[in-house]
Amino acid sequence: MSKLRTKQKLFVQEYVKSNGNGTEAVLRTYDTTDRNVAKSIASENLTKPDVQRELATLLQRKELSLQTFTNKLSDITASEPPKGYSGADIVEAVKTGLKLHGVLTDRKVTTTYNLNADLEKLSTYDLIERHKKLSKETQSIIEGDDTIEL
Repeated sequence: MSKLRTKQKLFVQEYVKSNGNGTEAVLRTYDTTDRNVAKSIASENLTKPDVQRELATLLQRKELSLQTFTNKLSDITASEPPKGYSGADIVEAVKTGLKLHGVLTDRKVTTTYNLNADLEKLSTYDLIERHKKLSKETQSIIEGDDTIEL
């Protein structure tokens, strides 16, 4: 028995139809036209266990199963695409299916490094020497000189 509200259930269906685009799914399901609000609602919905279970249940259907997508990917490499579709169209559809199953993810990785924390550990002498070295390197780059003295 699902504890999902009607809009959440519709959200899951629209999420799959919109190729895993939560913002678009919210815009089609909820009473909002603001993309930022839609993005926030989608993010919140996708963290809810009941929504995740509903999505998993939907993706277990034979036509949406992970096995179907991986088989299709194998078929693409061994045959020509059906009439009216390019190979790119089919690969994109398969990629969407794999993304919905969590097999493909965005490869964006953001790393933040606080240089000031390391600089605060240096002595005044080390900071001055570092400043001189970086100033020389910067000046060399500005002047187009390839040789940098270390």
